[in-house]
Amino acid sequence: ALVPLSEPAAQPVGADGDDFLYRTLQGDTLLGLADRFTTTAANWTILQEINAVTDPTRLPIAKTIRIPFSLIPIVSASVQARHVSGGSEGGWRDATGGRPSR
Repeated sequence: ALVPLSEPAAQPVGADGDDFLYRTLQGDTLLGLADRFTTTAANWTILQEINAVTDPTRLPIAKTIRIPFSLIPIVSASVQARHVSGGSEGGWRDATGGRPSR
């Protein structure tokens, strides 16, 4: 028998309209997915209704679950460009807060 070398990563499938699409892995539950993606475990009931899931503790492997973007919190993140190709216009500032030199 083949044994995976590491635990499988999340399986985002993409998006469809106002929904994020997730493909289930072995052991996924609606409670776990609600907690992971919406940060509110109680949202599992909403996911159950949207996805017509009978048993929220036993999801078939590779089932596509719809998670409304409206339930997923916005998380701010910072980014630092390492390379820029071409010109740029605008009021951006470099990492130190100063205007870039030309």
